Amino acid sequence: MREILNNIIYTARRFKLATTLNIIGLIVAFASFYLLLTQIDYQLSYNHALDDYQTLYRVESDYEYNEWDYSDNVCRPFAEALKRLNHVDGVSLMRDIHDGNNFTFTFLKGKKRLNYDICWCNATALSTLTNRLIDGRLEWAATDTVPDLRIIPASIALEYFGTTHAAGKKMDLLYDDSISHLTVVGVYEDFPKNSEIPNCIYGNMGDIDKYQFLSRYKCYVKFSIVPKDLKSFCDSLKQAILADLDANADQYGKQLANNKSIVSKTNFKLTPLGSSYFEYSTHTSGENGFKPMITILELACLLIILIATINFLNFSLAESPLRMRSVNIRLVLGADRHKMRMKLIAEHIIMSVATCVAGLAICHALSMLPITTLPLSGSPALNSHWLAAAVTLGTAILVGVVAGSYPAIFTTSFPPSMVLKSTFGLTPQGRKLRMVLASLQVFITLLMTNYMGILILQSHHIVNAPYGFDKEQLLFANLKELPEPEEREELEQSLMHIPDVEDVTFASTMLGATDGHYMIKVRHQGHLMGYNCTYVDHDFMRTMGIKIVEGRDFTRDDGTAVIINKAARRMWPWLGLGDYILTSADDEQADSARVVGVCENIRYGTLRVNSNQPFVFILDQDYPGDKVIMRTGAGGDDARSRQQADRAVRTFSKGLATRMAPYDKSLSDSYSNELRFFNQVYMIAFFSMVITLIGLFCMMMFETEYRRREIAIRKVAGASTGQVVWMLCRHYGWIILFCFATAAPIAWHFGQQTLSYFAERVSPQWWIFALSLLLVGGIMLGTVLLQGLIAARKNPASTIKTE
Repeated sequence: MREILNNIIYTARRFKLATTLNIIGLIVAFASFYLLLTQIDYQLSYNHALDDYQTLYRVESDYEYNEWDYSDNVCRPFAEALKRLNHVDGVSLMRDIHDGNNFTFTFLKGKKRLNYDICWCNATALSTLTNRLIDGRLEWAATDTVPDLRIIPASIALEYFGTTHAAGKKMDLLYDDSISHLTVVGVYEDFPKNSEIPNCIYGNMGDIDKYQFLSRYKCYVKFSIVPKDLKSFCDSLKQAILADLDANADQYGKQLANNKSIVSKTNFKLTPLGSSYFEYSTHTSGENGFKPMITILELACLLIILIATINFLNFSLAESPLRMRSVNIRLVLGADRHKMRMKLIAEHIIMSVATCVAGLAICHALSMLPITTLPLSGSPALNSHWLAAAVTLGTAILVGVVAGSYPAIFTTSFPPSMVLKSTFGLTPQGRKLRMVLASLQVFITLLMTNYMGILILQSHHIVNAPYGFDKEQLLFANLKELPEPEEREELEQSLMHIPDVEDVTFASTMLGATDGHYMIKVRHQGHLMGYNCTYVDHDFMRTMGIKIVEGRDFTRDDGTAVIINKAARRMWPWLGLGDYILTSADDEQADSARVVGVCENIRYGTLRVNSNQPFVFILDQDYPGDKVIMRTGAGGDDARSRQQADRAVRTFSKGLATRMAPYDKSLSDSYSNELRFFNQVYMIAFFSMVITLIGLFCMMMFETEYRRREIAIRKVAGASTGQVVWMLCRHYGWIILFCFATAAPIAWHFGQQTLSYFAERVSPQWWIFALSLLLVGGIMLGTVLLQGLIAARKNPASTIKTE
């Protein structure tokens, strides 16, 4: 072992720069490889850390949400019926805290304010999803008469009480300038980050919405025995709901007939919680994965480790002729050829493993630093992904074996007498192999860079594409609850008194930032109509900058009125200005709402859905929604306006954690998963280029070392510096062009496959490929040019004299 380490140290001292660059390249490669594995592991194991996740299923129904077949938002009566079916071991029903409503409340710990989310759920919600109780209990008993009983996660217990044994202790909730005391009855172990179950404070919902068909809950069922035929089970669920409707006819009152009609037409689906993350056909307000993105990350893992292996192998091949003399002296002195080869391979394995350990240490250090800008899901800490760390170490050993085997065989394959008599270089076959490997490196880098360019175009399109409304100078906030008319008027006046504020309005959903707008399907005047809609205040269109193309805008004097978009006008040509339209399936009056105007088509949903569909703005001046939107004037003091607006909103929300934010933030938050993936690809492409450049730089160092006698003779014969540099560069120029011609169409194919996730996507432009070629080719040729200039400017006399 000492001899192997001495050889490594000797080589590093002899080729300081090349060895340093090679080590840096390997560290970057292994760190990138590990980070990518953590992202793959994070997504593939989504929800898998939940107890008995194999028997947990998510309940979904086929409410219409644009292009989705199903939604995971369900009504409470569904869960009530579900409890009584065979093989059901537990039912978890909880409010959807990701649906845009504000569930964040402010607690007092002494004088310190802490903000926590509160979620309302049924009595068995937590015991169905986990059995990891730390203190107290996981359920609310039927005998619990005190309403302020809460079950909290261990992380909140530690932060608030300093201990996880907090059952029986009280928390101070600040609300409406007064303090309420909540009693902790249980502490549960935090749910993992890669699960759709939120870590928040849970409260018992009691009888809230027990007889209301409000689709705002998440429902999970745990089976004692998973039914073989889930479709039949879902049919049984529908029959159970219908039976409950008849049994509780008095509670449903006049809406009984309409509710029965809705349920009879509703289909249900149970999705295993272990695979729900990739269930793209279902609309969900939480995180969603996309299988092609996993495939790209897996391919990126392979490519980046392949580049590193090629780099290491090229480095080893390049230094092999320079080490032949010392190796063969040992063979002459009696060393065993086979053992010598094993020692040479061991050198590569040790270097590979050492750089891998360094890369893993850097990744673990990142998890301990307050860095929030990395495009990563979850923590890169080694203890969170020990399997990924083990795979990375195993890969490092394999890289060492692959990179060391051929150079070890090559170095010891010639008769020692031949090597000791002359300076030795690579054979023609060795040079060809090295060029093939270098070409493969260049190909992979160009592939990743071209693919990155396509994603950059889509990312730019997400942020800068026309939305049909003016999103600049807009601020928004999600209020805690639907404001009463008097409260809304008071908040609006308070915001309008801020100097730079031009308009304030309210709405029920965020345009362009959500795919789950309200969906209404009615039969009106003999026509079947289905449309997405949002409820708005009278000044919404003006505040948002939406252009009216026919008719007029809303006014304060309007009753229930609507404005339709051009797509609705085109689909329903019989619906004109002044006509009436039904705004819910249970309307009893034909003159529900009058059409007062037609607006331009806008992007009401994200790019994942087709927004060229009928969309209706419904005026509701009493309860337009819980989203407040404010427009400020251009050139004003935006920071001051936002600060004053924050104070006004917090005053209205009785001290809750509600803040104004730029409208663009709601748009970027809607694409957080996609933008994170895009940034991961950018990171991979950058690291690929860095590793490839290191490889080319080292290879050119050795190339000029081998050819310095030839270069000196050419200089003596009259060749200029430019001619020598051109001789060295032209070969690599052809390699870059050939690799680009091969990589560009493959990158285009992968780009199209990835962007199929979006209903509205960009078409890759020719110039993005040309720019990629100029960028990568220019940097690579610049590296070759630099080494060529250094070699060409050396004094030829001194070179010929020593050679």
